[in-house]
Amino acid sequence: MLKRHAFLLYRPYAMAHLNGTQGPETLSYAWRRTLRILPAYWTALTLLALWPGLKAVFSADWWIYYGLLQAFWSPTLFSGLSVAWSLTIEASFYALLPLLAMFFARLGKNVHPRSRMVRQL
Repeated sequence: MLKRHAFLLYRPYAMAHLNGTQGPETLSYAWRRTLRILPAYWTALTLLALWPGLKAVFSADWWIYYGLLQAFWSPTLFSGLSVAWSLTIEASFYALLPLLAMFFARLGKNVHPRSRMVRQL
């Protein structure tokens, strides 16, 4: 399932590389991904912090929980919404994808389009 999701997100970049056209705009891509994840996550996190009372969420480390960074520090990994580690990984993938696409575009700049696609697989 994850591979299919990754393919669908990467496909517009791959097609742009293959056709020699401009890929998706990074800011609009980031905005769509942000709107897809953060509002629901922030709502769930806030409601669960209020009741039943996830105390760590309203601590000095609030920015770690609301910024989806809790999986990067062991003291916060299992506080807040402990299942949010998967969202942290997903958000990391979303942030890395345009950079990876730019890397592949530069790597295959002077290569035949068919060879470019093989390198990206």
